[in-house]
Amino acid sequence: MRVAVASGDGQRIVAALAGVDLARCAQQIGDHLIAAIENGATEVHPLAGRCAGVLRERFWEGDEELAAQLDAALDPTDDAPALIVFRVDLDELSELLESGDRVGGFVNLETGDTWQNDMLDGIDEEDRPDFDDPDIWMMVPSFGRRFAYRDMEDFLSTVTDVHLADRLAIAIDGSGAFGRFTSVLRHTPDAEDHWYEFSNEHRFGRARAWLTRAGKQPKRRTYGAPTS
Repeated sequence: MRVAVASGDGQRIVAALAGVDLARCAQQIGDHLIAAIENGATEVHPLAGRCAGVLRERFWEGDEELAAQLDAALDPTDDAPALIVFRVDLDELSELLESGDRVGGFVNLETGDTWQNDMLDGIDEEDRPDFDDPDIWMMVPSFGRRFAYRDMEDFLSTVTDVHLADRLAIAIDGSGAFGRFTSVLRHTPDAEDHWYEFSNEHRFGRARAWLTRAGKQPKRRTYGAPTS
C-alpha cells in the first residue's frame, strides 16, 4: 500500500486501498492523494472524496484541515483559505513538535530539512545554518511527550483483548512508560501494527494542525535516488 500511494499512479493507489479502512490511515495517505490529483490521476477522485468524509466523521486533530485540503484539490475553484505550500515530512516535523522542551528545532522552508534543537550543541558555529533568516527557516516549538502519553491512553481504550489491556495499563504507569508500552506490544504483532497506525494518525494530524495555524500546508516530500 505504501509503495502504491507513493507512486502517484492513480490505478495502483485505488487498487491498493480497495477494502482498506481509511480511518486507520487517512492522515498518512491524504497528501499522497492530493499529489496524485495534482498529477492528473482522476481515478483517485472518488477515493479522495471518501477520505475527506472519513476525516470529518472521525474529527481528530488535523482531520478537518486535511479534509479541506482534499476538497481544495478536488475543486480548485473552492474558496479555501490560502496557505503557503511547501515540502516537509510530517513524521520529521512531529518529532520536533514532540521532543524536548520549548524549542524542538527548525524546518527549512525551501528544502523541508529539519534540525532538532538537541543536535545543535555538537555543531561548530561556522557550520551552523542561519536560523535567524525567517525566509528560509521556521522555528518549531516542542510540546514535550505529553501528547504521546495521551495517545497511549487513548489506544488502550481501543484494545479488546482483556489480558493485553491489563498489561498495557501496567506498562504506562510511571516513568519509562513508552518503552514498556512498546515492549509489551512487540509480542503481539497485530496490536503493534495497529498502535503505530493509530499513533501516526494522531502525530501527523497534530503536525498538520500546527502548520495550518502557522499559515502553511505540507506537500509530500520526495527523495531522489542516489547518484553515483
